[in-house]
Amino acid sequence: MTRVPLLLFSLGAVLALAACGNDNNETGTNPTNDTADSAILDTGDDTVEDVTADTLPQDTTATDTAEDVTQTQPGEYGFTYRVPQTHAIKCSQGGGFGGDEPQNLTDTDWLCTFAHGGNSGYLYVQGTPVDCKVTMGAIPVLEAQGWFSDGTTATPLAKVAYDWGGGHHNDAITFDLNSSTYKAYHSSFGWGWRACQPMDCLVVSLNGAVVEDGCTTARTLPIVCVPIEADGGHGPLVDTFKKCAGDPN
Repeated sequence: MTRVPLLLFSLGAVLALAACGNDNNETGTNPTNDTADSAILDTGDDTVEDVTADTLPQDTTATDTAEDVTQTQPGEYGFTYRVPQTHAIKCSQGGGFGGDEPQNLTDTDWLCTFAHGGNSGYLYVQGTPVDCKVTMGAIPVLEAQGWFSDGTTATPLAKVAYDWGGGHHNDAITFDLNSSTYKAYHSSFGWGWRACQPMDCLVVSLNGAVVEDGCTTARTLPIVCVPIEADGGHGPLVDTFKKCAGDPN
C-alpha cells in the first residue's frame, strides 16, 4: 500500500542534537540546567534525555519516557495531521461485558475527497472519544473537528460531527460548507445491514431537508475516504469502491 510518510520536523530537534554532545544534564536530574531541553522549554526532570525531535513548542510531560510526538507540521493539502492517541474512557452508558472498567478507545481520524456543485477539495476530520456506550462492546462517542482544503489551504469546517454508527459501525461525518449541510455516508450495505468499506458518498441538505441524495445505490455523489493510521500516515486516495457482499441492491 502506498503510504504518505509522517513528516516530523522541529527546530527543537536541531538545537537538541547540536547540544547533546555537551549536555549539562546527562543524568536528567537537573531540569533547570539541561542544555538540550532548554531549547524546547522542557521544564520537567527527565528519566531520559530529550535529544530527539519534539514537535510541540513546549514539552508538557513532567517526566519523559519518550518524546511528545503527537502532531506534525502543516503539509499535504495544508492540513496538520495528528498521530491518533488512545484514551482510557469510562463509559457513562451500559455495563457488563467488561464495560464497568475504563475502555481503551483510539482517536478516529479521516481524510476524504470532496466534490459537489463545481466545488472540489479535501476533508480532514478528527474524532476524539469522550464517552462510550457498552452493548456487546464499547461504542465510542466522539467529539469532532474538521477542515476543508482546496488542495493548498485548509480552513475550519463548521458544525462537524462524527457518528460511530452503532454496533454495526455504519459511520457518518456531517459538516456545514457553503450554506449546505453534507453527510459523508455509505451507498452499500452487506449482510445484516453492515457497511463493508469506508464512507464513499455524500448526502446534501439545505435547511434540514435533503436536496440531493448521492448515497443511493446509484452512488451519484462519490467520494473517497481513508483513515489516518497509527503513525499519522494514510493510504492513497484511490476509489476502490464495490458493492458489499449481500447487498440486496
